[in-house]
Amino acid sequence: MLTICRELTVFFWIAHEIFWAVLSRGNKQTARKGRTLPRIVALAAILLGFALLYAPWFSVGILAAEITPENTLSGIAGAVLCGSGIFFAWWSRQTLGTNWSGEVTIKKDHELVQRGPYSIVRHPIYSGSLLALLGSAAAMSELKGFLAVGLVFVGLLKKIGEEESVLESHFSEYREYKLRVKKLIPFIY
Repeated sequence: MLTICRELTVFFWIAHEIFWAVLSRGNKQTARKGRTLPRIVALAAILLGFALLYAPWFSVGILAAEITPENTLSGIAGAVLCGSGIFFAWWSRQTLGTNWSGEVTIKKDHELVQRGPYSIVRHPIYSGSLLALLGSAAAMSELKGFLAVGLVFVGLLKKIGEEESVLESHFSEYREYKLRVKKLIPFIY
């Protein structure tokens, strides 16, 4: 059962990537781009994080230390967290619609979306992705998975800083939105 839970987290991530590819078609035209470096840093952290989590050659020494119990309950809990995070990210991506971009951009006729998951946190795609990654780490049980979550978190914070700078300069209401809605974790951060 534990193996099935671990494989389920992989399935969720593959489905996530397919969903993203399908929804990426037909986005609004880009009117302005942010800096490239924060995106590259975030992308490198994400790729390294996933390699750290799923690549077997990182399961050595201290990186292979068991953090969560290697049992069915932690596997199920991890798979549920992973699936919930993926669902939250999907809902967020669907809500953002044609305003979305993998890069920090302002689109032509860009809308500041504050409804749905964007009324819960300002960066719900990242929140959902981090929750899914945390679930994956719990299902895998090893220290390397939790280090992967931390690495991706730091990379996303770099990208969020750039996004917020661009959004704040484009939308006068963004400062009020920042005061009202937390960044990544509802009611906390």
